Amino acid sequence: MIAVLLSAILPALAIIYLIYKIDDFQEPFFHVLITFVLGILSPFVTLFISNKLNMGLSSDSSPWTYALTMAAIPEELGRFVILWWVAKRWKEVAEPFDCILYGAAIWGGFSAIENLLYAGKAVVDSQNPFIILSVRATLCTLGHISWGVILGAYVGIARFSQEQTKNWALRGLLLTIVLHMSYDALLMTTSSGLHKLTNMLGALSVDAFSLVIAILFIARMEEIQDLSMYEGHKAGIQAELLKRNRPTHSYGISDIVKHFGLGGLFYVLGALASTSAMIYWINVLFLTGVTSNLLSCALYLMAALYFWGKTLERVSSVHEASEALLDQDVALAVQGQPLPEREVD
Repeated sequence: MIAVLLSAILPALAIIYLIYKIDDFQEPFFHVLITFVLGILSPFVTLFISNKLNMGLSSDSSPWTYALTMAAIPEELGRFVILWWVAKRWKEVAEPFDCILYGAAIWGGFSAIENLLYAGKAVVDSQNPFIILSVRATLCTLGHISWGVILGAYVGIARFSQEQTKNWALRGLLLTIVLHMSYDALLMTTSSGLHKLTNMLGALSVDAFSLVIAILFIARMEEIQDLSMYEGHKAGIQAELLKRNRPTHSYGISDIVKHFGLGGLFYVLGALASTSAMIYWINVLFLTGVTSNLLSCALYLMAALYFWGKTLERVSSVHEASEALLDQDVALAVQGQPLPEREVD
């Protein structure tokens, strides 16, 4: 059972730690762990909201409505309430990147407890829990944390922009609800019918798109932090720069479509599949101790490194496509000069 627990929790913690290390002005890691625990406890909020929205629907009869009212809205709204409270109440939240990090931690905590629940159900049903855990470690854990990063970025804009308005946070909430609903509903309709394969690819594409958007938010926020001398320095300008250069802006979406393309989608799907397989064989090796399984681990590790490398190359090309505007904005902000007029809505 220790192996099951570690397989459910460690992938989320590993991703959160990577984001934590990217932050130029790192948060107290104890506070990151607290938000991770809050994410683990967030299903209590989710259940309260889902009970209010329960319309007696099933995933078979109305998959899209069910995905919206019983999964996307209660889960994203429940975690949003926690993140907004943290962003408004904690003095440690001093700039937009903090909201991204704590968003990743809260959503990561939720994914960890959800993974554990699915693994427990597999054990009760006399199934191999490591198969479901290896798949969820990539698709679901990465998907949830990506939504946490995206919504965290929008909360950061709302929290530190001059307007101090919730409108930007609500935009982010709406976006993650749509992404979550689309992913769940497409998965719910893959069990039968002529569109089984296309719906599965559609769900994976939503996951891949969410991941790319999240990576771009982190990359742009990392560059924006260069104008600050210490944590919280020019937090309002950071929020304005993130607002102007967010990858979900219309020109940002066009850059993603143009430079990422179907080839990039293939690399992301390859990265997810090979990582799932690698995690599964690592678990098998850990449980059995059979050294012959090392070959499978090594092969899938090599495949994962290749596909993730290609994925990050494509993401970098998307980032570079609009980097000139971001570089110009950051340079002007460092010099204390006004930013040029640009549509941000």
